[in-house]
Amino acid sequence: MLADLQALAAMLGGLPNAPVGLGIAAQLFTDTGRVAVAPNLGWRDVKLQELADAVFGRRVRLVNDVNAIAVGEARCGAIRRSVSII
Repeated sequence: MLADLQALAAMLGGLPNAPVGLGIAAQLFTDTGRVAVAPNLGWRDVKLQELADAVFGRRVRLVNDVNAIAVGEARCGAIRRSVSII
């Protein structure tokens, strides 16, 4: 996990002020940034917010993957003119 985050951070190396968001397939407590369980990844009780912030050197926005997909679809996908989102 750490190596994957570090590889992503390296790709953003030339964009030091770029916002970073991670969508993750997990039961995620966004207020604490803790992954309670991510069955596909074999994770339990992972402090992802702390880890991601440290690796990227900035505050990372964590969201559940399904929520990220829904926002992306509403903003850019086939339904973009059919719904409004905040």
